[in-house]
Amino acid sequence: MTFEKWRSEAKTELGRRGVDDDTAESLLQEARSYHQDSGLSATEALGEPAEFATDAAGPPDGRADTQNLTAAEHVLGAAATLVFLGFVVTAVRALFGADPQFIASPASLTGGTLLVTAGMLFVAGSDALRAAGRPRWATWCIPVSAVLLIAGVVLRARLPKNELFSLSAGPILLLLLLTGGLLAFFIVRERRQRQDPSEPEAWFAQLEGLLVGRHDLPRDRAADLAAEARAHIAAVGSDPQAEFGSLNSYAQSLADSLPDRSLPWWRRPGPSLVANLLFAAMGAVLLAGYWSDGETWRLILPIGMIVISGRLAFGAYRKL
Repeated sequence: MTFEKWRSEAKTELGRRGVDDDTAESLLQEARSYHQDSGLSATEALGEPAEFATDAAGPPDGRADTQNLTAAEHVLGAAATLVFLGFVVTAVRALFGADPQFIASPASLTGGTLLVTAGMLFVAGSDALRAAGRPRWATWCIPVSAVLLIAGVVLRARLPKNELFSLSAGPILLLLLLTGGLLAFFIVRERRQRQDPSEPEAWFAQLEGLLVGRHDLPRDRAADLAAEARAHIAAVGSDPQAEFGSLNSYAQSLADSLPDRSLPWWRRPGPSLVANLLFAAMGAVLLAGYWSDGETWRLILPIGMIVISGRLAFGAYRKL
């Protein structure tokens, strides 16, 4: 391999790993001097271009992770979690609580709908929008979910509470089982349909969208990386899938090679730790209140809040 060919491939590999052009030129100039002094071939003196680039770029930031989920998987997963929690609470109340379990009224229907929507938006909204390539919209999910939460609480307290209909444990559990099965079907179908685009331009466009939405790269940096991948394919005359492999894996490798990549603030360890400690404290307050009232079946909710929030808070603390 001639040095110029080695240099071209090494520059491409450096770009994939997030090394800027000025730094790359400096590294390649040093490599040229070393190659000329060694009297060896480029590969013998400097190694393979990919190995050279990996050593020069340094290790990636291991804390900048990705959930590797599509927007639909975020939404379906959050809905499945809510259905599971509803099933557990309903089953526990069927054993220890009163019947009927649900009394529908204008207050409970309106307030409950807003509270569930707020929960879905808080849990899955931001990540789903980022996975869809809409990071600017994602920042509004948390304040909007807070407004819906407040509205749900207020309307549940202010609207009429006259009974419209009631449901016992059996129909509720059956409905939750059917809903859970339907969600499981869509989740499995979504994962099976996860196929890379066959057209090269669509492949590069989706690569840029993944880098921005799922992997938190600035849009101009993602566009540069996609352009470099496009130029490499044009130079070698190959297909992006054959050259780079899976689109998701390639986007992941590009993102992991950038040491300066930062997560959105709501996924950073500090805010995550504070939020989960607050949820655990809310669970402790509810636990004390339900225990003093003697409502045993209600204890499942605050206990679940404490366990889940405590586990997530511990994970965030370890990343600090």
